[in-house]
Amino acid sequence: MNPLSFVKMQASGNDFVMVDNRSQRIEPDKASELAQAVCDRRFGVGSDGLILLEENESGELVMNFKNPDGSDAGMCGNGGRCFVLFARRLGYSSEITFRVHGKTYQGRMIGDLSAGSGEGSAVATDAGSDFGSDVATDAGSDAGNLSADTPRDHTEAFPQKARISLSFPLETVAKPLEIDGEECLQIYTNTEHLVCWGGDSELNAGDSKTARTDDSELNAGDIDHLREKGRRLRYHKKFEPAGTNVNFVRGTGPDTLQAQTYERGVENLTLACGTGAIASALGWHFYQDESEGQFRYRVMTPGGELQVRFTCRNDRRYHQIELEGPAETVFEGTYYH
Repeated sequence: MNPLSFVKMQASGNDFVMVDNRSQRIEPDKASELAQAVCDRRFGVGSDGLILLEENESGELVMNFKNPDGSDAGMCGNGGRCFVLFARRLGYSSEITFRVHGKTYQGRMIGDLSAGSGEGSAVATDAGSDFGSDVATDAGSDAGNLSADTPRDHTEAFPQKARISLSFPLETVAKPLEIDGEECLQIYTNTEHLVCWGGDSELNAGDSKTARTDDSELNAGDIDHLREKGRRLRYHKKFEPAGTNVNFVRGTGPDTLQAQTYERGVENLTLACGTGAIASALGWHFYQDESEGQFRYRVMTPGGELQVRFTCRNDRRYHQIELEGPAETVFEGTYYH
């Protein structure tokens, strides 16, 4: 059997197996099979996805993400924030650019939460942030220039938990859509999402650190109903053949909302979904018929709070989108396959 070193990380309850693939050289045709095995919560490590940190021929960082069923995802927002923390652990800068399916994302660590004061610690979320700027390229940065053989100063401390902001190379719109008599919104956030409106009895998101997605209910709400509805919409004929992620959303204020996501590839409700939080925030803004401008929305998920910042133009197109929230190292180990 072959040993595989990994680090387990989580971001708002979305958990991932992180692997430095610069040296371990997992072949592309083996990654899907490995994801199915390592993400299994009983026979593997258990996670919502496998993330391989790689470099392309130009020396750029690449995030290779696989769902638990082995399929690809266009993008994983919470996984991207874990990727930034994982790269920092490997000696990269606290601000990096990386590629996912040919698109360039910018991630930055804007606060160390390792000291023990928790997610609500006094970290200025605007620190180092140029809200409204386009996603940066790697010009002038050496973030992508470390190779597997580059010496690194392991005496320099890296955070176990940090607040991470992730800028998306994205311009998108909310498209009203009627499905089986229900009004929904279709919103692309570098992966496919559907936004549906849920009631208070269904969505009981927020402070639910004990929530799980395997055998037990997430909350006191009608989780079985959400799961079944999410599964039905995920496979709806309108979204064939790729299918879609499904978000159940309830607005709680002009710029606050609750959201829960049925994730394609996981094939279940998850504690949080980063790209789903973006779709939910944009959907709530669109639903309220808000005007143009810059906005910051707070999205409460069963795994905790995420913040979504975006700009809406007068043509109701959304751009300059950022996802912000905590990411944390849980443990590291060796998996044999």
